[in-house]
Amino acid sequence: AGHYTVVWDAQNVSSGIYLIRLNAGDFTAVKKCVKLK
Repeated sequence: AGHYTVVWDAQNVSSGIYLIRLNAGDFTAVKKCVKLK
C-alpha cells in the first residue's frame, strides 16, 4: 500500500487519447489520458 507517482514525458508524442497501464505484481490499473499540444 502507499502512494506512487509516475512521470510520463509526452513532449514528443502526438495529441490524442492514450490508455496508460500500470502493472505491479497482481495489481493492474488503466487510466485514460488526453494529450493536447
